[in-house]
Amino acid sequence: MDTTALAGFLCTCLGGYFAIMNPIANTPVFMSLTDGDDVATKKSSSQE
Repeated sequence: MDTTALAGFLCTCLGGYFAIMNPIANTPVFMSLTDGDDVATKKSSSQE
């Protein structure tokens, strides 16, 4: 694997990591997954 391909792969992995760990970007996903749940269930799910 050449250096250019390795650098591209590392940038892709780093970008994917931040996309997964970004809580602001994940808020709509969490809200859609917990739609219809009561407040206690949402609180317990968010703190796991």
